[in-house]
Amino acid sequence: MTRIFYASVIFLVAFEILKSYLILPFPGRQSTDTVDLAWFLHHYRWVFRIILIAGMVAGLKSAFAKRKWIPSLLLLLTTLIVYFTNFVATAENMFHPPQQLSFSADGNNLPDDAVVVAVSNGNTHRAYPVRYLSFHHQIYDTLSGKRLLITYCDVCRSALVFDPEVNGKQETFRLVGMDQFNAMIEDSETGSWWRQATGECAAGEMKGEQLRLWPFSQMTFGEFRKRYPRGVVMNPVPEDEQRYDTDGSFEKGTDTDPLTATDTASWKDKSWIVGVTYKSCSRAYDWNDLKRMRVIHDTLCDAEIVVTIDANNTDYFAYKINQQRWIPQSLDSLTSGWDFRPGFNNLEPLQARQMFWHTWETFYPHASRYDARITGGSKPR
Repeated sequence: MTRIFYASVIFLVAFEILKSYLILPFPGRQSTDTVDLAWFLHHYRWVFRIILIAGMVAGLKSAFAKRKWIPSLLLLLTTLIVYFTNFVATAENMFHPPQQLSFSADGNNLPDDAVVVAVSNGNTHRAYPVRYLSFHHQIYDTLSGKRLLITYCDVCRSALVFDPEVNGKQETFRLVGMDQFNAMIEDSETGSWWRQATGECAAGEMKGEQLRLWPFSQMTFGEFRKRYPRGVVMNPVPEDEQRYDTDGSFEKGTDTDPLTATDTASWKDKSWIVGVTYKSCSRAYDWNDLKRMRVIHDTLCDAEIVVTIDANNTDYFAYKINQQRWIPQSLDSLTSGWDFRPGFNNLEPLQARQMFWHTWETFYPHASRYDARITGGSKPR
């Protein structure tokens, strides 16, 4: 029975460590696809725990009959490991969502060059600073009666906004960790896991289901105020203010953290790209090409489109040209010559999203890649 006690202790410790290792950014972990195993261990964790604790209880008396200090030390160590892996080293504990939001016209003196995720519903326009979103990872808000989930993954540099309705019911998600360098969220109804980069359920009962993407734009706060004079911006959450990227090093690409740092070269894992999807076609555009060309005129799924970046190398947009009249040469000429409201000037906004190249390459494997050196502009990955 003594052996059963020690074996149960060892297997319980190994189980708790493996469960955390598979869903957190430990060295060597994120390059492999083990989401199904990670979800299985997490979802059935109490089954494993009950079996192993029963083994510990069965052998407890026999183990303590000899050298009491050894099993005592092992039980203390096991308790500390279980506590650490379940209450300290968890994504939800490290990056908790705000419990209450407040908004203002100036965002407590948020600088104009701060990058924000802009979301609209009817006449309601709100901006969510990336320097706050990159910490919280997910924020719930209601715009003109519509509940939305605004997400950001700093390890993959992706902002996405979702309608959190699943099978006709409003769902609530919590951050559980990451898989292949992308944030993973868990729904409260079934415990299924969903990818932030795509909105697709990757593991669990809802596997294969898809959250509906809500339109958004990423721009500077100054551009947001220009476009939406009556819009408001999220204020910092007081209790989390010290944990924000207050100097904006991440959004500027000067962050030095290995997980979130930028590679300024093209088509490297941490290079910036803008991904555009229209109908069944998706394509990645290199950030350096955009900075050099300012406006890229392309064809995506037989549609004429433009992808453009501003002079400050921050604001980016994509549009489908429903009736080609002229091709603008810069974002400034787009802004001065075109009205961006739906139905005006034959421009239809397309959803464009900035990501690290490794994220787009992993989760959009069938997308093509724009290459300015090739006539026609695109080639398979």
